[in-house]
Order: sequence, then structure tokens, then C-alpha cells
Amino acid sequence: MVVPVTVLTCFNAEILVRAFTNITNVMDSNNVQMGRMNRTAL
Repeated sequence: MVVPVTVLTCFNAEILVRAFTNITNVMDSNNVQMGRMNRTAL
């Protein structure tokens, strides 16, 4: 039972890392778009 739990934990950790990376990328792209909008408005 120990092995499946370890594999599951590693799998979940990878999903969390990927999700966090995706969220960070989306936030960065949103910030870039906001910056472009601000420059255009100015």
C-alpha cells in the first residue's frame, strides 16, 4: 500500500506544480495585457 500512495502523492504534486505554473503564466500574460492597455490609454 505504501508504493501506490507514494506514486499518487508524486502525481498530485506534479499536477499542483503544473497548475501553479499555468496560473502564473496566465497572471503574467494578464499583467502584460494590462500594461499594454495602460500604455495605449496614456
